[in-house]
Amino acid sequence: MSAKKRGPGRPPKNKSRRKPAASHTLPPYFWSQVGGILLGVVTLLLTAGLFSTGGRLPIQFARLVRSLIGWTAFVIPIIFTIQIVQIFRQPDKRMPTAIWISTVLFLTLMSGLFQLTLADPTAEVIAARGSGGGLLGWRVASWTLGFVNLPIAAFVYIVLMLILLLFIFSIPPKAVVDTVRDFFQSNTAEASTDDKKDDDSIKIGGLQEGELKRDRKAKKDDGDGEEKKHHGLGLLSKKDKGDEGEVRPRPHDPIEVNSASKIEKAAVATPVSTPINNSNWQFPKVTELSDSRHGANPGDVNKRAQQIESTLSEFGLGGSVRKVNVGPRVTQYCIDPQRGIPMSRFANLDNEFARNLAVESVRIEAPIPGQPYVGVEIPNKSAQSVSLRMILESKEWAEHTSPLEFAVGLNITGKPVVLNLADLPHLLIAGTTGSGKSVMMNVMVMSMLFRNTPDDLKFVLVDPKGNEMSSYIDMPHLAAPVISGTSQEELHKLTKTLLWVTEEMDRRYDVFREKGGIKKLSDYHKKFPDDKMPSIVVIIDEYTDIIDSLKSTEREAVTTAVQRIAQKGRAAGVHEVIMMQAPRAKYIQGPLKANIPAGFAFMVRSKMESQQIINQSGAETLMGQGDMLMITARLKKPRRVQAAFVDDGEVERIVTELKMQSAPQYDKTLLARLNDDTPVGGGVAIGGGSDDDKYQEAVRIAIESGQASASFLQRRMGVGFQRAARLIDEMEQNGVIGPKQGSRPREVLIHSLDEIQ
Repeated sequence: MSAKKRGPGRPPKNKSRRKPAASHTLPPYFWSQVGGILLGVVTLLLTAGLFSTGGRLPIQFARLVRSLIGWTAFVIPIIFTIQIVQIFRQPDKRMPTAIWISTVLFLTLMSGLFQLTLADPTAEVIAARGSGGGLLGWRVASWTLGFVNLPIAAFVYIVLMLILLLFIFSIPPKAVVDTVRDFFQSNTAEASTDDKKDDDSIKIGGLQEGELKRDRKAKKDDGDGEEKKHHGLGLLSKKDKGDEGEVRPRPHDPIEVNSASKIEKAAVATPVSTPINNSNWQFPKVTELSDSRHGANPGDVNKRAQQIESTLSEFGLGGSVRKVNVGPRVTQYCIDPQRGIPMSRFANLDNEFARNLAVESVRIEAPIPGQPYVGVEIPNKSAQSVSLRMILESKEWAEHTSPLEFAVGLNITGKPVVLNLADLPHLLIAGTTGSGKSVMMNVMVMSMLFRNTPDDLKFVLVDPKGNEMSSYIDMPHLAAPVISGTSQEELHKLTKTLLWVTEEMDRRYDVFREKGGIKKLSDYHKKFPDDKMPSIVVIIDEYTDIIDSLKSTEREAVTTAVQRIAQKGRAAGVHEVIMMQAPRAKYIQGPLKANIPAGFAFMVRSKMESQQIINQSGAETLMGQGDMLMITARLKKPRRVQAAFVDDGEVERIVTELKMQSAPQYDKTLLARLNDDTPVGGGVAIGGGSDDDKYQEAVRIAIESGQASASFLQRRMGVGFQRAARLIDEMEQNGVIGPKQGSRPREVLIHSLDEIQ
């Protein structure tokens, strides 16, 4: 029987497979660490030889080094010791090549400088004996003296050596200049202002001009009075604690401190829209607002940076504070994390940071959008005042010229934040009592009053509390009287007003179509500047309280109107701002939330409420009094802002000035509807009075066709759109037709002309 042939590629049966030999694997950065150890051995030998101890080898080695670089040999052990420490502090346990080259150049220049101290710097014999700069110093000095004299050569060496030191330790030259300047200025200030011992302001990286004195009391409150603050450099001097494998900041790594010491004012007045009918309208002056300003006090940034790094070490996380952003209410410490650590491990340390730093609350942003850092936001010891006038006088406000632009406040770096409501195009605002949402509403309204006449802008204000918007009663910019309180009469007016807003919105779209396919209000103004439609801003306070107070029929009408405005209002120039204390999903339903991407979250009670406004938690850790998180369609993650402040006295003063220029300019159609007692949706009493001779014909057409709309009457009767819309309004008021129901035609409530009384 023949042997079975084995397939191709199969090993012979009688040959056993060889096992691969075991390999030896070295730990990461093994040779780099060995190099640091060998450098330490060389340093030890040189040090012993310089003091003629240790035996023949160290002594001969030291003589050789001295003959080469002279007295610089005594500096090498110090420099090498620093370099060894730096090697083991680096993530990859090695020094960059640029640092080694800079060190060699520094030693070369030092040898040349030592050589210049000799009576005859050009004497080679003396240098070879180890005096001055040695043979290397003799070469450098001799070459330099061939071009310049000795004083200039020494000056050049010193300048170049200082530059190399700054490069090695990553210190910006400006920081040195600022530190020296602050030192002399602070000494001068202390000598001349001994009577101001209670001044607790501090100067950090140019944070506050004129506040250069460090209060001894503030230093005592900070705890460790022995720790030195390096204002310009921000040098860390913490001891190396924790495990050896963790990333630690180098002893002289600078912390970049960013702060807005002064908001840049606009060079020219802010342009405003051109009034149409109110041609003599006088806009309020910014100077009539209060100008209270004082800077923030973040405390000892270096001490807090050390506490942050110590907290990270407790949880086995590596990271160093690289940058500090001093904001008006909080200071953001930017941590450069060790590679390979998940961001989630940082995000859950807010309570630990608050405990170790002994502060009220801490917010963590991991990572900071657009930056390779993790942000730890810590409350300042004292907050910066943020007035409305400060924003309206800023360069940022002048650069944004939209009529619906409004001031928001200062961001985490102290820069003014300005938004355009037309771009948002609607806004949700939530926050507990005292968090600042009502002040934000006043800031928004006041900002727009500085740029709009009553012909440019109309407000619809809903105030369930009855006292938040009382200053705006009878203001010329109102489309209707302020809806105040939650009585059945006021809620009935609210329903009628919102239905009017939706009908006005639909009417504008009909006009856009009739005028040749215009898409939005701004295009209509450009094409027909003499027929200006004002923008409409609907502001509803305590929305949840209103919904709970409405009857079922009116509740459905109000929620439908609010949702339709959010869906279609932008292009028609209709915008809404909805405010509430406790946002819930049942009040902010899916379609409404989908069409209002912008949200201001002031301090709320729970993470769930924060999620409803900004789509993530964080607002529950805010501090109140204008501290907020802001999100828009253009922002992927919320931004922290300290909202601007305007008090009731300023609002009253500005609005009173506007009232003196004009009586209320309410919309006549809306005002007539509010004065009519007909229930929403029609009633049993049907009136037939009208001053328009086309009214009877319009009613007949509606009955015969079973439908009614302004565009339909315009086509059938050959009248203008404005007249047709007025006829529709009158038929609805008289109970002939029902209210508009979305895209469906209006319901005709009567069947013959005989029913008209």
